[in-house]
Amino acid sequence: MKIATFNVNSIRSRMPAISAWLAGNTPDVLCLQETKVPDQAFPVAEIEATGYQVIFRGEKSYNGVAILSKVKPTRVQFGLDDGRSPDETRLIAARFGPVQVVNTYVPQGRAIEHAMYRYKLQWFERLREWFDRHFTPRTLLAWVGDLNVAPEAKDIHNADQQANHVCYHQAVRNAFERTKAWGFEDVFRKYHPEERGQAQHGLAG
Repeated sequence: MKIATFNVNSIRSRMPAISAWLAGNTPDVLCLQETKVPDQAFPVAEIEATGYQVIFRGEKSYNGVAILSKVKPTRVQFGLDDGRSPDETRLIAARFGPVQVVNTYVPQGRAIEHAMYRYKLQWFERLREWFDRHFTPRTLLAWVGDLNVAPEAKDIHNADQQANHVCYHQAVRNAFERTKAWGFEDVFRKYHPEERGQAQHGLAG
């Protein structure tokens, strides 16, 4: 099963690139983040014209997640179901046969002293609890998306200058590692252990 992920930063402006990429690469599943469009304006017809089905949650100008697939998923979930803000435009999950795909757009955090950074740390904790509630480490599960974290110095080019960056600060790396410890393996690092300058986008459980 071929699964791809892409932060589109506005799906409407990226549709030509998405259509061309799908035609040339034909993944089984394509996960998108930061679609930045309310549901009623989502380009469903344009995506279906490529031969793919799509499920999505979005809002105007911010956030938004979508999963494109060759076949219809058998189960779909949106957001975190722990009684707090579900953040449906940041998490979408779908099952394809035995494989569960979880697509997330983790909060960026803005600045270390900002309330959104604390929210980001909490979001990772909530996500770990969500995995605990819905799956087991024996589940065939791929967690992908824009995770807004650089776990290792080699994931960025200038780590020595980024100690207080919201995507590299020690606290967020610790939060990410606690979530990853649920049972995930970084598939990029598995096959490219020494390559530098890559963002964290895909893990398998």
